[in-house]
Amino acid sequence: MDFLHITAHTPFLYHKHEVLIMKRKFFDEYMKLGLNITYYRKMRGYTQEQLAEAIDITPEHMNRVENAYTGASLDTMFSIAKVLDIPVHKFFEFRD
Repeated sequence: MDFLHITAHTPFLYHKHEVLIMKRKFFDEYMKLGLNITYYRKMRGYTQEQLAEAIDITPEHMNRVENAYTGASLDTMFSIAKVLDIPVHKFFEFRD
């Protein structure tokens, strides 16, 4: 069976089989979401560190969201959208 690489820094993927399946099931969506955040962040001229500071999360968490190692809360998504002056729905417009 094909599993994601799990490290100590991979939230949500502890030892619960159903959580692992959920993460695998939506991995493509998490990846596309992260790519969209990265695209709009760079378009607005922010580094990961600058955006993380602006929305009061750690740079490590920002990196994990952009690289699909973890999901982002709605509060985080709304904060990112506000700082970048992007309608939040734009992050969920996935291109193939």
